[in-house]
Amino acid sequence: MRASLIVTTYNRPDALHLVLQSVLQQTVPPAEIIVADDGSSADTAETVGRFAKTSPIPVKHVWQEDQGFRAAQSRNRALAAAQGPYIVLIDGDMVLHSEFIADHLAVAREGRWVQGSRVLLTEAATAALLSSPLPVPFKPPFYSQGIMKKHAAIRCRSLMLLTALSAGSSMKSIKSCNMGFFPEGSGSGKRLRQPLCRLGQGRQRVCRPPLSFRPRPHQPEIRRPGLSSLASGRRACLFAEK
Repeated sequence: MRASLIVTTYNRPDALHLVLQSVLQQTVPPAEIIVADDGSSADTAETVGRFAKTSPIPVKHVWQEDQGFRAAQSRNRALAAAQGPYIVLIDGDMVLHSEFIADHLAVAREGRWVQGSRVLLTEAATAALLSSPLPVPFKPPFYSQGIMKKHAAIRCRSLMLLTALSAGSSMKSIKSCNMGFFPEGSGSGKRLRQPLCRLGQGRQRVCRPPLSFRPRPHQPEIRRPGLSSLASGRRACLFAEK
């Protein structure tokens, strides 16, 4: 099974460049990369264009006009363009551990949503990561300097697989920055084109599934200076549809 990777972004081409580079390091690459752009300027289009010219993975840039924060609509447009049987959503400042896609697919189940987390970086760690080429492979240990919430940066595949055997029903900690799901309705044969709910003006949180566990995966993410992060390469919670 292959996954469509959707990367949301807005005027952060420096971080997006590293994110896209980390996708190329995946041990199990996605079938396609879709950049869901909520109205970024030309710098982002140039970054995506340069990457697409040399990327062995097909790249789509789905752009919409900047009319304020409309991240939910941006994701929905990208979902409509996705061709893969499984969807993985990340933010455009999440640098991925090399096993990120593989870990998502390992716990993917029909009728279940997989919710992951990420690990924040300090401002200094963010600046350092942005100022140099991405290490190959990118597998920063949990004890690295500049990693906040170190306990959340521990990648334990056996624990992930064990906790993935069951799904819970809590709505706590739902976030689209690291989520995986099948876009098909159960037995309906229809592809879900608007699966992400909107709260207020496009401020989305996501559907109505229940969550289950927190195995504390390992993955990096970059946030704006002072709020950087490492994305958990593994999902931190599981969701099952009602």
